[in-house]
Amino acid sequence: MTRQPTLDWIISGCTALRLLPLVLPMVLAATLLLALSSGAAAESHALGAPAIRLDSGAQIILGPEGDPYAPYLADLHSAATGMHYLALAETGIPDTGSRRFNLQAGGRFGLVRFLPAGDPEHPWQLSFEGGLDAQFDIEHSLDNIGWDGNYGLVVTTTVKPGTNLKFGTVHTSSHLGDEYMQRTGRTRIGYLREEILLAVDQRLGKWIRIYVEGGFSYARGDSHQEKPGRLQTGVEWEKTRPLGAGRAGWYLAADFSAMEERNWKVDTALQAGLISRSPTRAWRLGATFYRGRPTLSEFFDKTQTLGIFGLWVDL
Repeated sequence: MTRQPTLDWIISGCTALRLLPLVLPMVLAATLLLALSSGAAAESHALGAPAIRLDSGAQIILGPEGDPYAPYLADLHSAATGMHYLALAETGIPDTGSRRFNLQAGGRFGLVRFLPAGDPEHPWQLSFEGGLDAQFDIEHSLDNIGWDGNYGLVVTTTVKPGTNLKFGTVHTSSHLGDEYMQRTGRTRIGYLREEILLAVDQRLGKWIRIYVEGGFSYARGDSHQEKPGRLQTGVEWEKTRPLGAGRAGWYLAADFSAMEERNWKVDTALQAGLISRSPTRAWRLGATFYRGRPTLSEFFDKTQTLGIFGLWVDL
């Protein structure tokens, strides 16, 4: 098979990542310290984004920053930005090594926010959510095993103080790396998922958050094994203190998900680390224990057990 020209320079450049096992912890620590020392100087969405005030007193904010419904801290399958070192006790994916790098780029980006007249504490926001999630095999010349791409539109709102709602539609498609395909002869199953989702979260006091989410796919790929149902729940504890314009401290998070196409096996992610929050984003340096389906959906029927160390940026 001829290597895709558009990927040649990406894969060649990734060979420079061979030194990352030595420098990654230092880079991540330095990045987090920079975020902490800067104090997250960004101001809130209402100060930096264009606003249109209607005669009724309601406001429409274009390109708002932040979101009423925060990303899940321990969810490895959501759109995010980050770089992670993976050590696998159970590789799951055939013909792959037990050490990998995971690279993510993406997040949730506000398009428009509506603030009702006299009730700005109950906003409605439309956002674009999208990202890429790729894995590279350290033990096979940093071959790109594959990548998932996802995008969609979500609507979020604050129902009452401490309670938020999210609903929308999200597309997920999965792809294999050309080196992995050349080496193993594996071809794509064409994993595809078009899903509608509904979620609610609840704050319990100042530091604890719980959430429940459900999804149902209305369009799927060619694999007869793909099924529509998905359930997810989790709990997060975060203890921070003021630092500059933001906050910083520790967090613990657990995420549990199950999919009908995996016969409702529960995927478990447990994460702990340092967190620095600005009014519009969060920087996290943490470690994760995970057992469940790979983040590469071409292998959704496999199970992995692994530890993760890395940096996440929630946009």
